[in-house]
This record gives sequence, structure tokens and C-alpha cells, in this order.
Amino acid sequence: MFTQNKINTNMTFSVSSEKKVNLDSYKELLNKKSLSSDELITLLKAREDKIIEFLLIDNREVFENNQGYIKGTDFLIPTQSFHDSISLIEDKKDLACIVYCLSGARSNYCQNLMIQMGYKSVCNLAQGIYTYKGEMIR
Repeated sequence: MFTQNKINTNMTFSVSSEKKVNLDSYKELLNKKSLSSDELITLLKAREDKIIEFLLIDNREVFENNQGYIKGTDFLIPTQSFHDSISLIEDKKDLACIVYCLSGARSNYCQNLMIQMGYKSVCNLAQGIYTYKGEMIR
């Protein structure tokens, strides 16, 4: 299970005009309702390079997460205990969030709940971890 990671939300970036275009395209991706596997891989690389910030949230159950999860996942907030577990990030409503599950259905449900709760930007990994082509932790 994941613990709360300290995230610097006051981070500023100095970027060249070329990187500014990329930053804008990353922000556009984070404003989408759903993301493809390739788009998530792109965003994870940009986060690793400290170009953007977002939270990656696994909405599967603990036993599923124990079998493996997407490298870079920040929190496990299982669908079954969503209302109890969401308190882990309730102070991060202004930070973009990407949610995923096995097929995208449970994370879509959680995405809608988070939007209703006031989270500003919540994306769902379309088709979930099942079709994810990036690096996994097992």
C-alpha cells in the first residue's frame, strides 16, 4: 500500500519557447476526460523530467495492487473503500489527477466522484491497466 508522498505544489519552471509548447500540450492532455496508454507514458516521462505535476492513483483493490501497478503510482485509493481513502489527497484538489483500474470502469466511477467532490482535473486511463504498455512494478 502506498503512503502519502510529499509533493511540492509551489514548483515553478523556466522553460524555453520550445518547451513551453510541450508544457501546453501536457496541460491539454491533463484536461482530457480519458487518456490512452501512450499518453500516460508521455505524461509520466514529463513528470519524471519535472516538467509537469500530477497524481497517479490506482483505484483497484489491495490484492490487485499487490500483483503489480504502474511505475510512478502515487496512491492506492481502492474503489471499495474510496470514501475512506480519498482523505489521503483531499488537500490536493487543485493538482491534476490520473486514475486507473483494470479496465477503466471503476476508475471512471471514481473519476466522476472526484469531480463531484471538487477535484479540478481528473483523467481516467482508458481501458485501464489491462492495455497499459508502460513500465510496471511487480
